[in-house]
Amino acid sequence: MATDAQGRQLSDDGYYYWDGANWQPVAESGAGPTSSQQNTATDAQGRQLSEDGNYYWDGGNWQLVSASGGNGAGAIAGQTITADDIITGAHALTTAAEVAEIFGHIPETLGVWVEPIDGLILIIDMVFNTIKAMETQERGAGYRGTAYGTVYGALGMGIPSATCSGSDSGADQDKLNQKAFDEGASEAYGKMSDTVSRNRVLVRIAHDGDPGTTVTNIYQHLCSESDDHALAMAYSSLSWPGPVCA
Repeated sequence: MATDAQGRQLSDDGYYYWDGANWQPVAESGAGPTSSQQNTATDAQGRQLSEDGNYYWDGGNWQLVSASGGNGAGAIAGQTITADDIITGAHALTTAAEVAEIFGHIPETLGVWVEPIDGLILIIDMVFNTIKAMETQERGAGYRGTAYGTVYGALGMGIPSATCSGSDSGADQDKLNQKAFDEGASEAYGKMSDTVSRNRVLVRIAHDGDPGTTVTNIYQHLCSESDDHALAMAYSSLSWPGPVCA
């Protein structure tokens, strides 16, 4: 294990030292890249990149690429993690808050991965197409179940449940709505077993700042995809964390 003059552990490329919690650029302690260490790789702005591509040299210090809106890199428990690791599933997020822990903010690469929300909806596209063919009331309940199931699944909260009741069309319609909600919730929840899909939803939650906002955004987008403006207006903001069916 390589160490510097102060006995601190150095990274393999010699650019960073371990402070006990995070990797810090050696430059911050008064040392820039030496002639033997210099890397010829540059970014689109012509700035010198570190060997791992996660940092650029600003003339005085090594700076995270993510701080300038690039691909992004951060560290958690001593492990360097890039935005690509999140997108490909090489690193599995466990919470939405972990995004901030790793990067400090949402890197541009992750931002465009989840906004606009259309890409996120592709994860539950098969669920959406099934529910889209239902009658209006059932469709609304199914969309709400899908929205809750997606977020509950990403957060590891179990399959959401809610009671569908009070339909103007009577108890039989309540049963149909219940079936649609439960199917949407269960199917969407199951999609979150995939690491990439779960990462994408967790990044979206971090982007929105609150799981309830993400639930509402998913529901509203599903309604817009089938031109269900009345359904969207009827539930302009869905409750959180307790699900609502009808």
